[in-house]
Amino acid sequence: MQHPKNKLLGFGMVALLSGCAWFRTEPKPPPPPPTPPPPAPLEIVTKLRLESAAELTTVDVQPLTNPAVQYLRDRAIELEAKGDYAAAAKALTEAVSVAPEDPEILQHLAEEMILLRRFVEAEAHARKSFEMGAQLGPLCSANWRTIAAARKTAGDLLGHNSALERAGQCAVKPLPRF
Repeated sequence: MQHPKNKLLGFGMVALLSGCAWFRTEPKPPPPPPTPPPPAPLEIVTKLRLESAAELTTVDVQPLTNPAVQYLRDRAIELEAKGDYAAAAKALTEAVSVAPEDPEILQHLAEEMILLRRFVEAEAHARKSFEMGAQLGPLCSANWRTIAAARKTAGDLLGHNSALERAGQCAVKPLPRF
């Protein structure tokens, strides 16, 4: 026969252990994954240039270029390759002062503004380039992709998607030849 204290101790242990089960907490759900950082400006410009270049199968209108403007543009390309985006933008700004209605230079300046993280100016230059350009083909696509990138960095996803849709409308297939 068991001693009453042993029975009491046994019941106490069972009650204690069953009480612990009542206070068991559910594990906390894992925290949501962190939002990825926005792409670096160089990634943005590289992507929009590649996507616009992919549309070279469309009709592409190329006006004659002023030699001074071409020199400044070539200089800007060299400076950009060295990572000196501010000097490249300065060369392109000078080119725009020589040929203020050259849509190619305006677009290149817009891309340089993205590299400098000056997204509002990038959108303004891309929009002006679109207005001055043929409004179709690779330049048109680059204009709208630049605008889309600028809007995305501003958190305007609706504007971003709308600009990308406009970029898709820039392609014009060449007429069939017989």
